[in-house]
Amino acid sequence: MTNVKVDRKDVLSPREVEAMLERANETGNEYFRLRAKAVVSLFKTGKRRAEISSLEVKDLKVEAGYLYVTFSVVKKRKKNVVTTRRTKRFPLTSVYSQHILAYWEYMKKNHPNCKYLFPSVHNVFGLDLAFSLDQHLSGRQILRIVKALNPNAWCHLFRESRGAEVVQADERKEGVSIFTVYRVKHALDLEKETTAWNYINRYATETIETETEKLDEVGE
Repeated sequence: MTNVKVDRKDVLSPREVEAMLERANETGNEYFRLRAKAVVSLFKTGKRRAEISSLEVKDLKVEAGYLYVTFSVVKKRKKNVVTTRRTKRFPLTSVYSQHILAYWEYMKKNHPNCKYLFPSVHNVFGLDLAFSLDQHLSGRQILRIVKALNPNAWCHLFRESRGAEVVQADERKEGVSIFTVYRVKHALDLEKETTAWNYINRYATETIETETEKLDEVGE
């Protein structure tokens, strides 16, 4: 049942994401606790679950005050599959970068031979965990992690939330404009401007002015 979406019309609020991180802290097992917090933090980039689940340990680096995470974006083109690389960065002061770094350091220290950041894991006789050296978690398994932290959330909802965040940030600063299209496109690594416009249509709010305010604007 983890693949069933909840009927909700809003995106994730910062408080809801914070609550998911707090819920992860209740996990007794250190590995699962660190992993859950890293997964939530990486979803803040707006990336798809397949792009997060396929991250390799070497796809992360720290440089000049930032944590850089490079994702593989796979696109199908009729008979071909095209893979491009897209990098996102977190300030090291960000709580999200701290969660990702804590998990990354755990993996490098305890499972240095694992290729993937989120390796496939299974229980051995219920006593220990076995880590796959060259197989990562599936998208469905990533979804289960999200659902365990918030039954009212799913992976793509983070992507919607990131798109809404970019649109609403522009609204607060100088109003939505053509530049917002390119900011949304860049934030979500979209191919088409029309897809970015869809986010603007969903999340932009029209400002209603009085006639006096309009006349004052014209006078200026």
